[in-house]
This record gives sequence, C-alpha cells and structure tokens, in this order.
Amino acid sequence: MAHQLSVLGFTIKLATTECSSRLQDEEGITCLLPNGHSHPSGGQIRRRLFNSLPIAQSFSRVLRRERPDGLIISFHDPQFGLLLTLLGRLNGRPTIFDAQDSWLVLEHEHQGAIRNRLRRMLEHAAMRFSTHVTTVSPTLRNLLVHEYRLPPGKVHVVLNGANPVSISPSDQQDIDLIHLGSPRRYYNTLGLIDAIDRLRASKLTPSLVFLGCTDEPYVQSVKKKVVELRLGKQIRFEPPVPPEQVPGWLARSKIGVHTLCDEPIYRCSIGVKLFEYLASGLPVAHMGPTNGDTAQLVRSTGCGVTASSVSEFASALKTILTDPAQLRALAAGAQAVAGEHTWHVSAQAIATFLADPTGT
Repeated sequence: MAHQLSVLGFTIKLATTECSSRLQDEEGITCLLPNGHSHPSGGQIRRRLFNSLPIAQSFSRVLRRERPDGLIISFHDPQFGLLLTLLGRLNGRPTIFDAQDSWLVLEHEHQGAIRNRLRRMLEHAAMRFSTHVTTVSPTLRNLLVHEYRLPPGKVHVVLNGANPVSISPSDQQDIDLIHLGSPRRYYNTLGLIDAIDRLRASKLTPSLVFLGCTDEPYVQSVKKKVVELRLGKQIRFEPPVPPEQVPGWLARSKIGVHTLCDEPIYRCSIGVKLFEYLASGLPVAHMGPTNGDTAQLVRSTGCGVTASSVSEFASALKTILTDPAQLRALAAGAQAVAGEHTWHVSAQAIATFLADPTGT
C-alpha cells in the first residue's frame, strides 16, 4: 500500500512500534521504540503502559520533523492506535484510522471479557477522533457504524488487494490445494481436514499444503487429527517463507483454499489470501457463512466455489477436482477479476480520503 501511494505522488514515511534490527536497518522506516529499550517484567498491559510514553515522544518528534499533510493509523493494538490518533489530531493532522480488523470480531478469539471490553472502548475512541475510518468489507463497515454509532459517511470500504504476479503457472502443478497461513480456530481448519477425509469415499486423495504454519496448540490439534485420520501423506505443514517466495508456491498449486467458521460474526471477514490467490490466477475454494462477504465476492466474480458446511465443501471440492474444464473456467474467472483487486486500486481509494482532510 505504501509503495502504491508513492506511485500516486505521495511522499510516504513509515513509523512502527516494532523494534527489530531488520526494520531499523531499512531506509525510511522510523522505529518508535528506541534502540536498547527494555521491557518491564509482567503482563501485556503493564508493558503497553510502560511503552506508551517513549512511543508518544518518538511520534511527536516525527510529527514536528515531517509535518505530514495526513496520517494513516493502522494497529491491532487499540491502545497505541488511540494514542497516535490523538497525537495526530492534537497536531491538527487529518487522520485515517484503518481498521483491518476490529475488536468487535477479535474479541471472539481472545479470552477476558473485561480486557475485550476495554479494547473495544479504546478502538471506539480512536475511530471517533479520526477524520475517516476505512475497513475491509461492507459487513464490517456496517457493523462499525452500528455498534460504535459512527456517522455513516465517515466509514468507508477499501478492499485489500495483492500485486499482480508475473510468474506463470508451473508446468508441474504438484499441489492440489494450498492454504496461505497457519491453521486457526476461526478458519475451522478441523472442518477442512474432515472435508479432505470425506473425499476418500470418492477415491480422491488431493494434496493440501498449509504455507506459513506456526507452533501453537490449535495447530498441534490439527496435526494430531491428520495423523489419526491417516492423511499424513496428503497434508503438509510448511513454515513461513519470505513474501517473495509465495508466488512460486502458488504457481505450483491448482486451487487456493479460504475457510471461515460458519458463524454470523465471520460474515464480515475477507482474508488477504483471497486476493493473493486471484493475483496468481488461482480458483478459490471457500467454506464459510453462505451470506458472508467472502462467499458473495467469490460467487459474484465467478472465481471459485463456495460452501457453508463440511459436507457441501467436500462435494464442491470433488466437483472441481474431477472436472478439468470447470477448473480452467474458474481460473479464467480469477484472472479476469485480479486487476480489480490490486494494491494500486486500494491505494487510489485511500487517496480520495487523504484529499478530504475535513471528512466531508
């Protein structure tokens, strides 16, 4: 996104609370936590409070030095999101709060009712103080307007995207199904494994690769189920790879997998992986809420198949795995709409709000 905004004529400066040696070495990136900054012992809340003052001081120096015409604030952590939004507004800077996710959704994945309520309050305040709010799906936009009582004209949908891929599909597509990202509970990955297991009744044994796996309890439970169902020869769990290597994996694949739990709250979710599949011309196999934004996008563009249950998903996979003509048609649909969902298109949408500093 930053690169595409620079292509549109903006001078971009990046600031982050991540404090890694790799980021500190990159030109044009300001780390808001100074070198050698030590974290206190204790929980996350204590560490965030401890970090707030140096982050605020660093960001204030950035504002004085750069004197930006506008700010885009994007944080999973609502405390830092609110802090930097307030500093930007106090300095008279138009501020876009970019809600890639919302704690209205994330609270379903994190324990602690009091902590989640506090996170929602902080996120709500950041959105109220910002000039504009952008988010990634129509349903999430409507949810933010309703739950946070935001003016409808203040909240805008800017779909994510992916850069077009110049790599042609491999002559040897040795991966039937690829899932970008690690197994997650809200992806209903155990349901995906059940769908793969059901295909054996049709004498189908498609290969499935999870690319970018982490080591956490849910991932271990998925691996355990794969062993119990004797699917180990079909399903692989690959570690994270550098971003530039992902297109090569997609070129080796026939179908991109995108799954979500069939629960109302996940109607608003559209993963970035969907646009990465499209950028590589991969048909999409989606399992999730029937009336969700992802399912509607896949159906409306003709780029894949959708299902809401394990049995439906297994049936959909069987259809496209055994029908090369349909698979080619869906791939053509993905290629046809890929140009509508690039980071350049997303940047053009963001640019219109940067040009409206008063939010009118």
